[in-house]
Amino acid sequence: MSAQPPPWNATLAYAITGQQWSLPESGRPDPVLIAREIELRFPGGLAAVRSTITERRRAGESWPYQIPAGLRAELGAAQWLAALGDLSRRLGVGPQPERPVLSDRKPDADEERLLREVPPHHGH
Repeated sequence: MSAQPPPWNATLAYAITGQQWSLPESGRPDPVLIAREIELRFPGGLAAVRSTITERRRAGESWPYQIPAGLRAELGAAQWLAALGDLSRRLGVGPQPERPVLSDRKPDADEERLLREVPPHHGH
């Protein structure tokens, strides 16, 4: 096991900006740190990042940027994707929900059905 914490902040910043930065790591994502670093390091700050993302999507280019293998080696895919989704929403750069999350409203009929479903091994 590495003595250094996994590079959560560096990989997330790279995915958003396409730029590799050395960032402080605490062993978990720090969205506030990443947002601050984008404002400091990316020419034009978050507004320019949003514009760049929009331009890339219009041109049919991929976004988020693909992380170099060496940078993501210590991170689990599912956790990392969840962290990227959370950061993208917080920064207003990723897909935004079409409706409020369940904590803000009552589930509709389809969501109620899904919430009642359990895998067969749960014995229900």
